[in-house]
Amino acid sequence: MSELLYLLDLEGTTGIYTKSLHVNDTIQLRAGFKELVEEYNRGEKRIAITTRAPRYFVDVILENLCDRGIDLDCKVYTGEDLEFASYKLGSYKDYSKVYSDHDVDNPCKDVVVLGDFIRFDRAHDFSASEYRGFDFSKDASVFGKNHALNDHPFSEDFSETPVYAVLPQLWTTYRNSKRFSLNMGFVMDVLEGIYSDGDSDFGNGFKRFDGEGLVEAVESDALAKNALGIDFSQRYLVFKGEDSDWECLEEMMDG
Repeated sequence: MSELLYLLDLEGTTGIYTKSLHVNDTIQLRAGFKELVEEYNRGEKRIAITTRAPRYFVDVILENLCDRGIDLDCKVYTGEDLEFASYKLGSYKDYSKVYSDHDVDNPCKDVVVLGDFIRFDRAHDFSASEYRGFDFSKDASVFGKNHALNDHPFSEDFSETPVYAVLPQLWTTYRNSKRFSLNMGFVMDVLEGIYSDGDSDFGNGFKRFDGEGLVEAVESDALAKNALGIDFSQRYLVFKGEDSDWECLEEMMDG
C-alpha cells in the first residue's frame, strides 16, 4: 500500500449529495470515485474524508452510499472534528488531528489535499472549456478570491503545507444536458506517479513535475496575502486533463 495519505473534501469533490443546503436528496458520484473507495477497502490506498459539513449531514450520506453498495469506512472528519482558524475571508482547516490519527510526521512528504475549484467570480458559473483554458499560473490570485477554494490547509505555526490538488467542482459543467467532470482515476494516477517520482516524497515529486498542459503546477501566496497579510506560499496542482478524461457523473439509484 502506498504511504501517501489523500485527504478528500466531500461535496463537490467526490460527488453531489444534495440539491439544497444540507438536505440529502441525490447522489451523483465523480467518475472513478467508487473505484477509489474499492481500492481503499482492499488496502491499496490511504484516504480520509475532511469536510466542513455537519456530522448529521455526513452520516446520512454515508448511510445512503452504503444502501447503494458503497462502503466508505475510512475515517471521516466533519466540521465538528476539524480545527478551524478564522481570517478576514472566512476560515481554514487545520489538519493536526488528522495527521495525528494517521501517524503523519511530515505532511509535505506524505499528504495530498484534494478539493474542488468552485468559481472564478460570483457573476457566473464556469464551463469545462473556461476551466481548462484558464492560465492559473498567470493569475493565481483566483485561488484567494470569492471563496474559490474552501480547503486551504494552514497550520498554527504556518509551516510548509501539503500540496493542494485542485479538481473542477461538479455542479456546473454539462455535456448533452448531463453533468460531467474530470475522472478521479486520472487524478489518482497522476498523484501516485508524482509520489513515486519523488522517491516516496510528494514534495520532491512536485518540484520535478511537468504536467505537460494536463496538470498545472502552481505556487502562490495569494490566499495568505489576501486573508492574512503575510507572505506564505502554497503549492497547487490544477487538474485539467484532456477531453477524454472528463466523464459524466455516475447517478446512484436506490439499492
